[in-house]
Amino acid sequence: MTLKICYVIPDAFICGGNRIVAIHCNKLAERGYDVSIALVNPYKHKTDWLEEIAGKGVKIFGLYSNATELKNLNVIVATYFKTVFNIKEIESKLPDSCEKYYFVQQLENRMVDALFDKCAALYTYSLKDFRIFTEARWIQRELARLGRDSALIPNAQELPADVKTIKRPSKPVVLIEGNLAWRKGVLEGLEALDGIDCAKWLLTNSHEKSCAGLGFDKVFSRVPWKDALSVIKTADVLLKPSYLEGSPTPHMEAIGLGTALVSTNCSGVSEYCVDEYNCLLAEVGDVDEMNSKVRRVLFDDELRERLVANGLKTAKSFSSWKPSIDKLVRLFDWQNGFIKQLLGGD
Repeated sequence: MTLKICYVIPDAFICGGNRIVAIHCNKLAERGYDVSIALVNPYKHKTDWLEEIAGKGVKIFGLYSNATELKNLNVIVATYFKTVFNIKEIESKLPDSCEKYYFVQQLENRMVDALFDKCAALYTYSLKDFRIFTEARWIQRELARLGRDSALIPNAQELPADVKTIKRPSKPVVLIEGNLAWRKGVLEGLEALDGIDCAKWLLTNSHEKSCAGLGFDKVFSRVPWKDALSVIKTADVLLKPSYLEGSPTPHMEAIGLGTALVSTNCSGVSEYCVDEYNCLLAEVGDVDEMNSKVRRVLFDDELRERLVANGLKTAKSFSSWKPSIDKLVRLFDWQNGFIKQLLGGD
């Protein structure tokens, strides 16, 4: 039996979390599974970028407008805490045998501001009818503290071999990545570059108009992923001033592309980043320390070359999705795996 698997996301907003969902779907479809993505709001954003990553074998439809896609599902996956409640709302349209999963990419009770949302997010982690899996060890540990077991499906980063650099100024380029939400710390990162003679670039999924007048020399807004990789590769330093992260892919991209990394030591960073080995880490929100770390990387050639070389070594450990998708297949397709064992198959 070929499993029918559906991931539910709020909309097609360009962000790292949705991109990881699209990669899961692409890799599962390549293995012959019937995979789809359901959008709670299918009209809010264009889906072309999502379709490109997920691939032609993955259907994308509106959760509330296409009940026929829900009838024969074997697996449905919540991805953000509000999608847990969306799945609850359409539960009567699902087969009784459909298994519910929850892909926790961040502890969202820490991200949202409203008390109601904080409590709602925490509540979703307690729902025993959803089996939980996550991308980061630190999230797994925190869920365990809340009394929930979870499977670990680590992120990977399969970078194209042909990423090219783009035109750049003669002075050093420091790139900040992130949207303008408080947890990304973009404004603190920009402040940290005061007094440093460098080109200040921003790579963001915020609208370009909202970034005007902030003080960046160049803004790359909502660019395709491969173009974003070119921007990262061109920079001398990627500065990530975040307050919160899950399992941050820009960090992985930078060290995999040979760009020196300076980051705050926020949640999720320890999954791949080691201070003074493959990056420099500053305390969260410490503008002065970020300034000092960026200066060190820019003006100490030996240090920068060592960080980059060690980063490239680290990147080899997450250069393939195969081990993670193997785990995901075992998680979703456990019944087929159990039957194969009983019959003496592989």
